This record gives sequence, structure tokens and C-alpha cells, in this order.
Amino acid sequence: MSLHGTHIAAKTWLLTRNPASSLPFGVPSVETYASGADRGLGLFAARQITRHSVIIADKAMILMKPTDDLPELYAQYLNLSADQQERYLTLGSAVNEARDALLVEKMRSRELHKIHGDDGVLNMKRVASIMQTNAFNVDTGDGQGARHRALFPLLARANHSCMPNAHVCYYPSGRDPEGDKKGRMFVHALRTLDAGEEILISYFDILLPRDERQSRMSKWGFQCHCPVCDEDPTESDGLSLEAQRQFIREWLSLQAQALRSPQLTIAQLKSVIDMGTTLISNAEINASLTPAFPNIFDGLAMLQAKAIKMDEQQSNAECIVFLEAAAAREANITGVDSGATDKRLKRLLQYGQKFGKAETPRLLKSDQGFYEITWETSQ
Repeated sequence: MSLHGTHIAAKTWLLTRNPASSLPFGVPSVETYASGADRGLGLFAARQITRHSVIIADKAMILMKPTDDLPELYAQYLNLSADQQERYLTLGSAVNEARDALLVEKMRSRELHKIHGDDGVLNMKRVASIMQTNAFNVDTGDGQGARHRALFPLLARANHSCMPNAHVCYYPSGRDPEGDKKGRMFVHALRTLDAGEEILISYFDILLPRDERQSRMSKWGFQCHCPVCDEDPTESDGLSLEAQRQFIREWLSLQAQALRSPQLTIAQLKSVIDMGTTLISNAEINASLTPAFPNIFDGLAMLQAKAIKMDEQQSNAECIVFLEAAAAREANITGVDSGATDKRLKRLLQYGQKFGKAETPRLLKSDQGFYEITWETSQ
């Protein structure tokens, strides 16, 4: 299936269509039980969960700064309640004898056994192994990027898939609606999930090539056998799941080159835009690729903005439509209050003002459960 060619009808369809969704009915519940051979426990939907719903909002049990090390981690663990410590220790850890040996040696070189005793050192090793296996890198908004490490006890039960049906987004304390000091991880459904269906997240960027994904997963002590990793491309009727990801990577790279190049003509820019809109229309049926869409729409907007700069007769409205789609799609999968959504709304406002709009963009949730942009007059 070619990415080339002009598909104006497809572009109009993908920018104006309403994603299918059932009516929301509050925060869905989950339950934990065995996921299958060699997968341990998993997180499952206790009832039907509608697309874009919040599945869980899990409070961080541990939050480590970039400068924290074993003593700081163990101090946080010891500061947990007895029930929380017990819950922490029920979490699994990847078997890594070389890493564990280095941990023990590191602790002994610091003479931590003199403080905590031999049993304490072994417990500290266990605590560290669990943290290394289950923690997420998170951005607390302090300007250092995603360099903090946080452990979420319920989310830690969620297994990985390169074809996820759920998406995670961290809300630091400043954005957490409940003001939790360590923040919470919100998990949104990428599609409607049936009762009993396992909730699967991606532990890393869904666009990574298969070899790099498998290399990263080996560090967790497992291999992925999701539909993407086990797919035989020769048996695919159309574009394979892996090829879809490759095409998105290639288009994002092409988009970045087009923005940097001073030699591109308007026609060449429009060709890259048409490739991007066709890419989205082809990938739309694959809900697991939804997290890539906000960046694609943003990339389309920046290409259109460059075209406008080159020729003022180009459509301002098309740039705004792309930015609206980026913000709305972001809100659907990370929430209206997420930092990612806030950044996209600010960019939309910036370009709206640049193109003479006096209104302010707002996100409103439709009756179908997804977000739309509306422009309101500032008070």
C-alpha cells in the first residue's frame, strides 16, 4: 500500500469524523489474576470499559529523584505502612543474577550491612530489584525531563504489549486533581475493552523497531509474543503491523527534514502533508497506534505553517484544524488536565492568535465520550 498520492477526501474524513465510543459510565473497575504461562499476574477489566475512559488513576508508592540511590529508596520503603510494605513485596522482579550480585557488592562496599544487618541487606536487594523491574520514568515538571523513577503498585500488574489497548500518562503533584504529593499515573483505554479482557500497556515507545523492542524487553527478562512481534508479514492481506510503525517513523523523519530544508517547494510540502494524512487514514483502524496520532497531526500543522510562510495564500484554517486534532487526540488518551494536552492547547492558542483569532480554544467532551475543540470568547 503506497503512502504517496493526494487523498483530499481521506483528509476531510479523518479530520471531521467522530471516533466511535460508547457512553461513559464513571471510572471502570479492574481486577488482578493470573495472566497465563510465564506472564505472572495481570490487570483485567472487571466490566466493559469504554474507549478513552480512565481505567485507573494509581498513586505512586515510591518516587525517587534522579540523585537518589539505594539508601533513599530503602528509607522510602521503610516509611511505608506495614500493609504497603507487604503489598510492595508481592510485586515481582526480573531474575538477573549479575545485577543482584552487583547490588549486594555495592551495598557491602558502603558498609550498609553494618547499619541494616545481613538480613537487611538482602531485603534491601529485594526492594531495589522490585523497583528496577516495576518503576516508570516520570517527568515531575521540574525541568529535568523524565528522570524521576516512580512505582505504582496497581499499574505494576499491567503486562506489556507492543499492540497495547491502554495508554499511561503521569500527573505530577501540581497537576493531580487530588493533589497527591507523589503524583498519579492515569491509564486511559485506547479502545472499548470487554469485561475480562486483559489491560495491556506498552513499556516504551510503540514506534520502536522490533529488534530494539526485543532488546529492551530482554532487560526485563522476557520476550514479547504480541501480534506485532509474532506477525508473519508474508501472511498479511495489507500493510503489516510492523510496516505501519515503520511508515510512521519514516514519515516523522521526512516531516522533520522538510521543516529544516530551505529548498522545498510548496508542492513538495503539500506532498508530504498528503502522505501524512493518508498515513493516518490507513492507521486509524489500529487503536494501538493512537498515541502516535497527536505528534503526526502536530507535524502536519507545522508543515502547513511553513507553507503559509512561503505563500500567504495557503490555508490558515488547515493549520488550525491539524492543531485542533492534535490537542483533542491528546486529551482523549492522556486527559484534559495532562501536561501534554496543556502544551498542545498553548500551541493551538499561539497559532490561533497568529492567524487573527480572538477566541480561546477549549476542550469539551462530547456525548460520545471524546474531546472536541471549541473556541470561546475570553472573558
